Amino acid sequence: QAGEPISRKTLQRVAALSGNITYVPIKDTWLMKDLVETFKDERYTNILHPPDINRKIVRSIARIRMPEKILSELAYLKTRSPYTYQHIMVIAILAGKVSFDHSLKNKYMHDLAVLLSLFHDLGKSRIPLSILDKPTPITIKERRILTSHPLIGYVLLHYYFGKHHKKYSFSSFQHHERLDGKGYPHGLAENSITLETRIISVADFFDALTADRPYRRALPVEQALDIMRDNVGDALDPLVFTALVETLDTIVA
Repeated sequence: QAGEPISRKTLQRVAALSGNITYVPIKDTWLMKDLVETFKDERYTNILHPPDINRKIVRSIARIRMPEKILSELAYLKTRSPYTYQHIMVIAILAGKVSFDHSLKNKYMHDLAVLLSLFHDLGKSRIPLSILDKPTPITIKERRILTSHPLIGYVLLHYYFGKHHKKYSFSSFQHHERLDGKGYPHGLAENSITLETRIISVADFFDALTADRPYRRALPVEQALDIMRDNVGDALDPLVFTALVETLDTIVA
């Protein structure tokens, strides 16, 4: 159940299983409403436009169908860790915006980017709230627990999606990997990291810098981009970062 810690033994057992999958459309759910409301996030008022692109993203969202159990996981995060839940909403919208850039276009990229973004932090539903929402910097021991969330998410998505899990579970498994191989959990590098995950990683990095934290105020967009530039080529994909900058041009020009 969402909110329950998950042991290594349980992870191994769950990884060998597959649940009964019941897919539900999200267009008439609270999740759809929350995603649309994210366009009104004050931090991104000048980013989430023009309206025609927003309408395309909303249409992408409306097409999403996901396992019913994942809705339960997201409902838990919405109730118990609002910051984590809102972060997921923002990443989905930003990933959709970035993937509409001309240099990243393919017929299904924006649909897939939005969909996978909704799953990328699913493993945090098994991280103790005392760590997930800690108002002060976490300890080394707590960081070890927190950094298990990509693997936990991978296993949960493996279970919820069954034999079709790989396309979806990599969004969780890889989103803290780096191009230089210094990320976690497995130190993947370069071509081992999917383009969809690279989009999520750039959006994740940007939101982490521009969102308020209990122990740090949000950074201005210009300062956040300067920090990100220092990580391009090592942690962040240059093409995806350029797409993000072009998305933000209207407020940093």
